[in-house]
Amino acid sequence: MRRAPSLRSAGWSVQYDDHPLERPDVILCRTGAETDYFTLAVLRHFERRGARLINGPEAIGLVGDKLHTMQQLVRAGLPILKPSRLGSGLNQHQNVMAAARKTPAM
Repeated sequence: MRRAPSLRSAGWSVQYDDHPLERPDVILCRTGAETDYFTLAVLRHFERRGARLINGPEAIGLVGDKLHTMQQLVRAGLPILKPSRLGSGLNQHQNVMAAARKTPAM
């Protein structure tokens, strides 16, 4: 009788509520820029164990630092919008709409 390889022998050993979890095909990380150290540590652990992460710890760390984000966008050759003052008072709505028409959308 052949035995199936254990999760531990495949380099994956994760438990939740005292039950082993199988390695997922992909993990979609839905945390924000305010993610704490421990959440990033768990994501790095999954990544090191061979799990494929979308929005992994490197991306999450990048979005938490706006200056670093801008530096990476410039390094990649992507255009950066220059900040502008939209005004205040009665003309603010018209200024916002005019700026929106000039702003490229993704």
